[in-house]
Amino acid sequence: MTISILQVASVDPTTSATTTALAFGSNTTAGSTIVAVGFENFSSISGVADSLSNTYTLRQTAVDSSGNRKLSAFTAPNSAGGACTVTMTLGSTQVIRPLYLIEVGGATASSYDTGTHNDQTSPGTGANAVTSGNATNTNQPALIVAASMALFNTNAPAAGSGFTGQTAAWGNASGSGSGLMVESQRITTTTAVAATFTAATNVEHVTLMLILDELVTAATAGGPVPRTIFIMP
Repeated sequence: MTISILQVASVDPTTSATTTALAFGSNTTAGSTIVAVGFENFSSISGVADSLSNTYTLRQTAVDSSGNRKLSAFTAPNSAGGACTVTMTLGSTQVIRPLYLIEVGGATASSYDTGTHNDQTSPGTGANAVTSGNATNTNQPALIVAASMALFNTNAPAAGSGFTGQTAAWGNASGSGSGLMVESQRITTTTAVAATFTAATNVEHVTLMLILDELVTAATAGGPVPRTIFIMP
């Protein structure tokens, strides 16, 4: 199975609370990897959990120049299948607490390979000006999953060259007042790569990138399994 994004979901609450809960629109597939991207404003994410008892691990956090606003990504590899509601818990009560979910199919059981993050206070608006910075994956094929957020500007960046934009989120609600773009790209080499975006407005952007390994079967990796033929005299 080629690694790919199966479904996404997003919410940008406008009320004050310590948690944000979000359900996928369809049942998740057993064995898939769930990526949860959350935003913290003058707080911290104390944990991510879901209704299927999957385990979430923090992978990357991009912090803005003030040190107060953070875009964080968690992964839950080899997840259980079924109706899934993910809950992000913050360290304090906040109005700004958006959450974005991505289900990835065709990943390995451990899934996460590497990643990186970046903050740009004034990236400009040229093509691919917004970047996560480089990271080098250990294995291939793999899938880049990246997110970039235009801080306090609802004009979400556009997906970079060669990337597929999943959706622009958080831009239309009054909670975060910021625009988010999530993008992906399958890669088939082990080399230094970066996730890039094009800013709609020259404002501060926080960006993070995860690289998830593709599950490669023995037949795909090395061809058909050899057979030994015995010839009787």
